[in-house]
Amino acid sequence: MNLLSRLNPVTRVLALLIVGTPLLLSVDAVSAGVSLAFSLLLAPVCGVGWGTLARRSLPILLATPIAGASMALYGRPEGREYFSFLFAHVTDNSLSLALAIMVRVLAVGLPAVILLAGIDPTELGDGLSQILRLPHRFVIGAVAAARMVSLLRSDWQSMRRSRRARGLDG
Repeated sequence: MNLLSRLNPVTRVLALLIVGTPLLLSVDAVSAGVSLAFSLLLAPVCGVGWGTLARRSLPILLATPIAGASMALYGRPEGREYFSFLFAHVTDNSLSLALAIMVRVLAVGLPAVILLAGIDPTELGDGLSQILRLPHRFVIGAVAAARMVSLLRSDWQSMRRSRRARGLDG
């Protein structure tokens, strides 16, 4: 039994807010790097292996260089200039901002993948209504969204198995 299976889903969501909010407010590569390192070290303790974490966070891993490239090209130009074309200026400051943004995207996204993995929609609804006493419409919407994510995952796995059975998937 892993650490996350014993926690209430509301606790997991609140932990994600506690971890993510300071990272959204600061543009600091060091604090984001420390948070990212702790997330990577605690992932196996939480029951999410590194292979599973890499598969589930593929969209985040693909978006990270895009965020960094846009910051490198269009960040505040200060310091030595390496490249310039129209509005794009690659400077020392824009490169340090790009690194900070890339680490921050990973530091905010990977804990979400770790903490929100395997949340039972019914337990989430119970926690939202009983612990936080949120309105019924919001609770029903959250349960429906969580249920749709689990349905999408099971449909995706069924399609993968059927493609493999037909010899279409290697």
